[in-house]
Amino acid sequence: MAAYLDLFVQMFKYGVAPLVGIELLAVLVGLAVGRVLGLRLRDVALLCLAFGAIGSVTGLFMGASRDSVVGTIVPAFLTVVSGLAAYQFAAKGKTYENWRTALPVALACMFLAAVAGAAFGAGMRKQHEEALRRYDEWLLRYKQVTLPIQAQQLRQQLGLPQSPSPGPD
Repeated sequence: MAAYLDLFVQMFKYGVAPLVGIELLAVLVGLAVGRVLGLRLRDVALLCLAFGAIGSVTGLFMGASRDSVVGTIVPAFLTVVSGLAAYQFAAKGKTYENWRTALPVALACMFLAAVAGAAFGAGMRKQHEEALRRYDEWLLRYKQVTLPIQAQQLRQQLGLPQSPSPGPD
């Protein structure tokens, strides 16, 4: 049971919390820009929330990935943005007219969230790689220093003949 609880803690720590934090940043920036531009803040908040979610998830995956996904994600990301923008500006209807003025702010929020997510994901990847490097160093020291010393000490305690220490090759 505790193992499952730990998995949920890790999910929140490395998945939900960064997404919520980045999303909050995107919405706050969008609302500040919308207020300065005199836009309807409800529309700006709604669009920034939706577009910020797309940007933050994409950015986190892109930043945390060890594979070269930038060449795949960026064109798809730009295709979605340009297609949606073209549709939004060409669509008829009162809702779309209200959102039309807020869309550029929402797209900026999406890019901000993508950059923030990529930076956070890259930081997570760097921490993981550093932990692996430290483990490899520890393992090498354990195998080449600690184990031979412990084996020598056990031989002494048991009164066994000492093994010749390996010299330089």
